Amino acid sequence: MSDIRLSGAVSGLDWESLVSQLIAVERKPITQLESKKKTLENKSTAWKDINSKLYSLQSKAQALKSRDTFYSRKAESSDSTVATATASSSVAPGTYTVEVIKLARAHTVVSGTFADPAEARGITGNPVINGKTIAIEASDSLNSIRDKINNTADIGVTASVVQVSPGQHRLVLVAKETGTSNAISFTDDNNALLGLGLLWDDGGTIKSNTTQEAVDAEVKVNSLTISRSTNTIADAVGGLNLQIKAEGKTATITVTNDSQKAVDAVKALVSEYNAVYDYISSKMSYDKETKTAGLFMGETTLTQILGTIRRLVLDPVEGLTGSITRGSDMGLSTGTWDSGDINHLQLDESKFTQKLESNLDDVARLFGAYDLADTKGIGARLYSQVKTYTQTGGLVPERQKALSEQQRRLQERIDSMNQRLDQREQNLRRQFINMEITIARLKSQGSWLDSQISSMSGQY
Repeated sequence: MSDIRLSGAVSGLDWESLVSQLIAVERKPITQLESKKKTLENKSTAWKDINSKLYSLQSKAQALKSRDTFYSRKAESSDSTVATATASSSVAPGTYTVEVIKLARAHTVVSGTFADPAEARGITGNPVINGKTIAIEASDSLNSIRDKINNTADIGVTASVVQVSPGQHRLVLVAKETGTSNAISFTDDNNALLGLGLLWDDGGTIKSNTTQEAVDAEVKVNSLTISRSTNTIADAVGGLNLQIKAEGKTATITVTNDSQKAVDAVKALVSEYNAVYDYISSKMSYDKETKTAGLFMGETTLTQILGTIRRLVLDPVEGLTGSITRGSDMGLSTGTWDSGDINHLQLDESKFTQKLESNLDDVARLFGAYDLADTKGIGARLYSQVKTYTQTGGLVPERQKALSEQQRRLQERIDSMNQRLDQREQNLRRQFINMEITIARLKSQGSWLDSQISSMSGQY
């Protein structure tokens, strides 16, 4: 009897279905909590997306409070095979004539010629190269000496073994940097370097076997001769980084304002501003056809954020005078009421470019990029405000944190209720199984009584 498990096997009652229906009714509160938790998860994800978009807007605003954005320069060469250049915002626009007299070169020293680079040379000693000791043993070959040099930290040279012709190999040492100040120095020990041919005896004077002397670059910039140890010259003209490439030739470097960098930066701000507006608006909208409310419909905090960033972009900048005091003065505005696009930011690129060319300082002041000690300006104030939304402990991360805590507490309730409901289901099943067992016993007893009564009836 204790093995009875089938629903209604004895009673004829489909109690499995009844239990399922009872549990389904009692599960409704859990389902409601799970739905609420799902909404919280969706909100948390949306706040994360909002934070990401605001952070991107913050980075675009940061670029607009940088002098490099508005005072960027571009340098063009009349002959890029002779000289090229890059310019920072500190270099004055103008023309620079670059005459390359000599290119800087790296000191190069070679050994004697050896047939087999892997053969032990039988040379011993502890010579010093650029202040670094190289322990040479009798078993060392040209190849292993090369490796010992290259494995010595901060030695300032690169060693290689070059086959100059079949059966003729040389050890070549090249200074890692050009110029006379980086010439390779040697101190021989036990004539090890002499034995290799890296040094030679010139009538009692020991010299290096140099194939290329260390040479400093020599250049005339606007007729003024300068000498440097490298072919990259960053300190001749402040803010102009020259790269010279060919001797005995002249190139003209023309430095001009690069207004496109500022144009691109403002366009990026406009794009990011509109992306923030569109995303937040989509979460606060109401679809009349489907009668579906957005995830954040009625969320006043988001309404305030949109209103704040709009004012910071479009309101006049405090303290400015003259013809440029607000974004609209140089082409930054929202659409007109009759355009149907009043909330999107727009840029009149032609007007903005013209203002950059005619009123560069005033435009830079408008964005807070003219005086870096001054925190005013569209870029500066927008960056500061949005940072309060996105930084650790800021408005948006704190909203995410609060939602995560709500989700955690809800999940604890759901887990607890599921545990109780599972126990409730087990109890109901156990009660119905016991009912089946009881009915089975009663039926068995009834059958026994019937048989006893029949037996007694047969005796009379």
